[in-house]
Amino acid sequence: MENKNITVAVIDFGSSSIKGAIATKRFEGGAYTINILANAEEPTDGCILRGTIFNLETTALKVQSLLNTLERLTGKKVSRVYAGIGGQSLRTAQHLESLTFDSPHEITDEDVEQLRQQASSFELTGYELLMIESPEYYVNSQYTSDPVGVQAMKLDARFRLLLAKPQKKHNLISVLTNKLPYEICNIEISPLILSDIFLTNDNKKLGCVLIDLGGGSTTICVYKNGLLQGVRVIPLGGQNITQDITSLHITPSEAERVKCSVGTCQPVYGDKTFVEVNTRDKLSTKQISKYEIDKYIEARTQEIVDNIRYHLWEMINKGEIGGDIIITGGASQLTGLTKMLSDALGANVHEASTLSQHLQVSPANRAYIAKPHLHLLYALISKAYEECIEPRPVAKPTEIKEVAVEPQGAQEKEEPEESYATETTPQAQKIEFDEPIEEIEPEPEPTRDTTSSAQKQKKKGGFMGWAKSFMDIITPPDETEN
Repeated sequence: MENKNITVAVIDFGSSSIKGAIATKRFEGGAYTINILANAEEPTDGCILRGTIFNLETTALKVQSLLNTLERLTGKKVSRVYAGIGGQSLRTAQHLESLTFDSPHEITDEDVEQLRQQASSFELTGYELLMIESPEYYVNSQYTSDPVGVQAMKLDARFRLLLAKPQKKHNLISVLTNKLPYEICNIEISPLILSDIFLTNDNKKLGCVLIDLGGGSTTICVYKNGLLQGVRVIPLGGQNITQDITSLHITPSEAERVKCSVGTCQPVYGDKTFVEVNTRDKLSTKQISKYEIDKYIEARTQEIVDNIRYHLWEMINKGEIGGDIIITGGASQLTGLTKMLSDALGANVHEASTLSQHLQVSPANRAYIAKPHLHLLYALISKAYEECIEPRPVAKPTEIKEVAVEPQGAQEKEEPEESYATETTPQAQKIEFDEPIEEIEPEPEPTRDTTSSAQKQKKKGGFMGWAKSFMDIITPPDETEN
């Protein structure tokens, strides 16, 4: 059962960066309202390649740093997380299962479930089954959206199976549960949950497309008649564009900055503008032609668009798209990309900006919807229905004993001054022993007498003693006495 008020933690394992957020979800008015308390991100530095975790140890360190930051910002302790997977190797496959009956048979829920169970045993060498999606049912070879209750001799179900390389899911679980002490609430298929929050049911019935342009890959999701038609992943993304710009002898970080700030995939011929960039040693700057930068961006972006067009028309006919083509992801912010896609596909392309009806955003969070690189965090939060934060320990109430205190004047009047000092010093306690303890005084240490005889005599006899001692010193001894 869905909780009405929860706090959730989500992680997006992207190729360029690992992003995370802690948010509250409040159910009211038939919809969930999201309020992001804090979000943060850590650069991957190559530990994740095209959506698949490559270096487990480095990824674990970065995830821990990310969650530490979120906990510090929110004052909450994370114990469980939701995560998403996507990127290269994710694909769909159509799979047909059938039931044949000896006589006319009324289709039941058990028959439908049996077909799903048969599909769950599907195996493809080198791939793992992640999800069974969008079944199409045929009763006696005739399509129907709901076969239950229909008389039939044969029931067919065509499923869309979501598949991926086994290490994609295995590595994610290993990082979060083996190397780190977190429980995984659920692992979501990233392109599907993005489709759920940005594509309406009407759009899916009319035929629509969601394109997620990420750092390491580009993912295409196609819907028709309200059902998923297919998912394709192209191993090209924003990182490839950035890498091309480094050919102008600038660092990747500087190339990324230039791409996002002044770059466009539609260069203006004859543009004489120059861009100031830092050199590799970061000790000086240099000027680079903006036209040259834009030419690099245009070439790689055109390659990505051509691949999108090729794979899209393999999954759906151009005339079957009656809804929208929506783009999202960090690389979708590239200047000129929307127009380039619209021209190539011959259809209107829009940036994702409107959430589905069952999900609302608090006024303080509306600015986040304008940031496509955070869209997947919203999608993960929308699918989170379990508490992810450790409850704070309830402090046991301290029993307070009442102590009667007499007025100060009464104390001074009834007790002598000596006892008053003792009464007000609670640290001083009298200890009673079973037997009396005899106090032994320490023996005095021996002292060495360094006083001369003359000094002793002086002290003893005053002036006369001193005179006598003086005469004894200057008078020679009598030889006869020897």
